[in-house]
Amino acid sequence: MSLRTAILTASVLVLATASPGLMAAERVDDATAKRAVTEYNKNAEERKKVVCKRVRQTGSHFKTRLCRTREQWDDMRATAQDQADKLSRGTTGNTGS
Repeated sequence: MSLRTAILTASVLVLATASPGLMAAERVDDATAKRAVTEYNKNAEERKKVVCKRVRQTGSHFKTRLCRTREQWDDMRATAQDQADKLSRGTTGNTGS
């Protein structure tokens, strides 16, 4: 698999897992996804490497594969922590009417 093909496949994988509304025909099977991520990660710097996790979406019993860069996972974790801290302090930023 060429680097260009690997990057394209990894991009499709990230987009497919990021957008649950995509049609099934646009989704990538697990074996293809793993190969694409492995190939992409060979040449990526550490923060840009793609990490896939199986997570349960709220309201669903099924787990979904989500693939993001390490940087994106860290940003999501920091944002979630920040929101949790604000909620615990009672300062969500909403002024209400």
